[in-house]
Amino acid sequence: MEQVHRGIKGVVSDVHGRGIPDAVISVEGVDHDLRTASDGDYWRLLNPGEYVVTARAEGFTSSTKNCMVGYDMGATKCDFTLSKTNLARIREIMQKLGKQPVSLPARPLRLRGRKRRQRG
Repeated sequence: MEQVHRGIKGVVSDVHGRGIPDAVISVEGVDHDLRTASDGDYWRLLNPGEYVVTARAEGFTSSTKNCMVGYDMGATKCDFTLSKTNLARIREIMQKLGKQPVSLPARPLRLRGRKRRQRG
């Protein structure tokens, strides 16, 4: 009966401490991912051992860490803090400033180097 309380639990949040809803939690060697709740929290039943756990969410850089599940009763805390990807951050800034991305024309590629001397 005690084993139903073993595993990992935690929160997936951004760098400002806000929970990330619908983030995906993957445990290496377990063929079933789970998603976080609306406030970013999750829990996963696991047997005692060491697990490689990855949290990922759209627009954020994924994070992987080792989480140890012990024989003690209760879940082991395994929180994640995700950072926005560069592209997501650029979009956020541009939206905040009301700007649209600039479409730059492609420049012709100039080859730099020495001209070969012609032998006569």
